[in-house]
Amino acid sequence: MNLNLRRLEKRFDLQTYIEQYDFKMVGDNAVLHCPQCEKDEKLYVLMKEKRDQNGDLVQRGTWICYFCNDTEEGGGAGRTCLSLIEWLEDLDFVDAARRLAEGGTSSDADFVGAIEKMMATLDEDDTEVATPIPTIQLPREFVRIDERHYPAYVAERGISVERAMRFRLGYCARGYYENRLIAPVYFEKRCVGFQARYMKKKPPIDPTTGERIKKTKHAKGAKMSRVLYNWDEACNAKRLILVESPWATIKIGRSGAGTFGKSLSSAQLELVLKSDAEEIVIMWDRDEDHAPGKGGYDKSVALCERLSQFTRCRAVRMPDKRDPDEHTLKSIRKLIAGTRVLDVNAAWAAKLARRVSWIED
Repeated sequence: MNLNLRRLEKRFDLQTYIEQYDFKMVGDNAVLHCPQCEKDEKLYVLMKEKRDQNGDLVQRGTWICYFCNDTEEGGGAGRTCLSLIEWLEDLDFVDAARRLAEGGTSSDADFVGAIEKMMATLDEDDTEVATPIPTIQLPREFVRIDERHYPAYVAERGISVERAMRFRLGYCARGYYENRLIAPVYFEKRCVGFQARYMKKKPPIDPTTGERIKKTKHAKGAKMSRVLYNWDEACNAKRLILVESPWATIKIGRSGAGTFGKSLSSAQLELVLKSDAEEIVIMWDRDEDHAPGKGGYDKSVALCERLSQFTRCRAVRMPDKRDPDEHTLKSIRKLIAGTRVLDVNAAWAAKLARRVSWIED
């Protein structure tokens, strides 16, 4: 979780908050009625920090509804007081953060106001944001990659069998997604979509239309702007590396998250702010032919300047036209290490420097 949000979490009076609901104590947990599924004594809230059987620290406010979490949609669980407030009061992220900051300092209110202002700048369709994220079925022809099913194209892309299996990759040898490598998108343990990439560097011409077949296709009905690829793993990383595609994410590994484009929606931004990341790295494709300010690096710099008020950021400039997945992991690490960190002070200095240069020009 963002450091400012974590500070609000620590200050939040969970005991007083829970007392407004009918509950009973079972060990260290408050057990109460779940307003989402309307089942009594199904929602458990951990009231104090403790260690689990593996010795891992479990945060105060971690919660689960055993009915909601067992449904096909799942989602009835969370690790923070913020997510608990969202669930119990049916609030969006900004309103829940405002509730979390109640009774705090003026800087707490300013922080929540900054989140609200940033969310308001994102141009989105309100109906899209309000639509639930559906579960998506993989194609019937989908074959999961393993030692016996390992297309040559996957090896050519530098994806080992072990890594392909870890990311649950597959392919289709026939059907609508014929000759495509499939990257399923799992979000909160559900498959919510997939990206299908043609298994050749340059797709052939479609004889029926005379046009080249699309290199990439997405699952019909998927809401990719609402999720991040590999999020269930990446949300725990101390350094979160945002890239465009699943393939670049696979190259990065557990700390990588795919944005499915060169921008963040409010839902994706919310996920980033809720993550455990203490530093955000944005490494979008460079794009050789683009209007000024519209390339991947330009957009990553602009986003980093806005995110810097919440956490440390780096906007990595790719050295050539190759995408991140076409570089070695060693060179990617070197690029990140060679990129300066942008925090709130550095962001203000950069803005001031640009304004001075405009005046001088």
